[in-house]
Amino acid sequence: MPSSRELFTFCVVYDDLLASPEDTAGALFSSLGISGDCVPLALTAMRTHSQKRVFEGGKKKEEIQHLYRAITESDWEEADLVMRRLDLPFSINVEKEEFAKIFRSN
Repeated sequence: MPSSRELFTFCVVYDDLLASPEDTAGALFSSLGISGDCVPLALTAMRTHSQKRVFEGGKKKEEIQHLYRAITESDWEEADLVMRRLDLPFSINVEKEEFAKIFRSN
């Protein structure tokens, strides 16, 4: 299996972005030819939790049930089909650790 560095032009692992947002965003922007001056503005979006913290402990299932209905089983199957067609090295069932390992591999 080719490494992620061979498959993709630039890889960003979410955990790396959280650990070092300015450096990671700066490297990404540089690879895209975007001025580093844009990094602070782009990082303002990280001040808000993307899932509004609904998946953190303490939430009752009925409080977040609407989120599970928003994406149907056929939606997930279609997403998985797209990933297979693109010959991506993961699927919708990939575990977080495996996903990170794919992107960190050399």
